[in-house]
Parts: sequence; C-alpha cells; structure tokens
Amino acid sequence: MKKIQKLSKNKNWNKFIGDIWFEVITNINLSKKSIIVELAPGKENKIGLGLSKYGFKGEIYLVEPNKRALTYIARQYRKELPSAKIFTLPLKLKDAIPLLPKKVDAIVSNHPLDDLLVGKFLGSNFGEYFDKIYNTPDMKTRYFWKEILRRPKKIKSAKKQIINEFLKLIKRTSPSFVAISQYKSYLFQTNMMKEPDEQAFGILKKLRALFISKERKDIIYSIKDIKEKERWLILDHPISELD
Repeated sequence: MKKIQKLSKNKNWNKFIGDIWFEVITNINLSKKSIIVELAPGKENKIGLGLSKYGFKGEIYLVEPNKRALTYIARQYRKELPSAKIFTLPLKLKDAIPLLPKKVDAIVSNHPLDDLLVGKFLGSNFGEYFDKIYNTPDMKTRYFWKEILRRPKKIKSAKKQIINEFLKLIKRTSPSFVAISQYKSYLFQTNMMKEPDEQAFGILKKLRALFISKERKDIIYSIKDIKEKERWLILDHPISELD
C-alpha cells in the first residue's frame, strides 16, 4: 500500500495504472481493431494510456453520465488514440445498455463501483456532485458517504441494481472479456474512510461469485504490479455462464 500511496501523489500514478491495463490487454490478446466498452472513466485516462501503449485502433464506447467529464476524457482519448473511433454515451449504465453493440470484444472499467454506488443515491444531483464536490479538499464526500451508510436497506438495493445492470450489459454485448479494477482509493485511505472501498469491494465479490468458473486469475497473478489481486476481476466469455 505504501508504494501505491507514494505513486498516487505524483503524475506517474495514471501511467502506473495504465501500464497495468496494458498488461491486462496484452494478456487477453485483444485485437488492436476490436470493439471495447469502457464504463465510468470520469476524467481519468488510465485505460486510455494502456490502450495507447498497445497501439489500439478499434472502437471504444465510453459510458459516462457526467457530461463535463465525458467531454474531457473523449478529448484525451482522441488525442492519445488517433486511429481509434471514440463513441460517447452521456448516460447512466442502465440507460446506455440498449444503445451498445450486441457483440463487443471487451468491457473494461477502472475503479467504477464506488461511483456507481454513489450514483444510486444522487438522482438529479449527479452532475453537481461529481463536478463540484467529489475529490474536493474540504471532503464534502465524507459527509455524503456518512449519509449513505445510514441507509443500509438502500445500499443493499443499490448493490443489487448494479449487479443486475452488469448482467444486462453482459447479456446485451456478449463480451469475450470483462476486466474491472477496484483497488483501494488513495483519497479514501488518506482520509481514513474505509467504508467506500469496502462497499465497492463487496459488489466486486458478488460479481466474482456469479462468474467464478469464468475468472482468469492466472492473468491477474501474472502481473507483478497488481498488488491487491483480489480487487481485480477478469472474466473470459462470461455470457456462457448466463446461457
């Protein structure tokens, strides 16, 4: 964790995670002209850096409900991946699913589950929260999470919704691979907030349990820079588990 904390304080953090994604993409032998769906990138280009290093030239569908963040990240991707086609969907996952291709090569997402959980509590305040409050020095995010944790029934319902949306996404797009990371957040760890990471990790564990026979632990364990291996999930042709 100390190594991760040190890296996250400087500009090398995105590259560090991007290099891990490059290893993931390489290990699943993704075609450079494949079709990818990326969920909830926010303003971070970590997966984009991995794809750029890989020489990706295919199609990417970016699903991100924060329009300001989506505009920013799409601009970054078009710069880093000049030969790729970038499609943007400024929608929540449940609304984006019907608009995605019926067959994709991979679904990828870097640290999405805490944000997806928060999104279930925000309603019409989604854009304001992520534009003005999330990641701010005054830690208004701490207050918001305290409010979330006071509603355990809503948390349980929100988690179930997220799992169901992932299942619908997989059924819709029939991906060859799914890769999700949910490592511990530097922001939360340095501010002594353990619950957001644990709540998100709980969702990841539920997904893992549903697709346990499709998990590619060998890929995760082959990548030395993944320190929290249980917080990464790679699935091989998960649609067959749902047939």
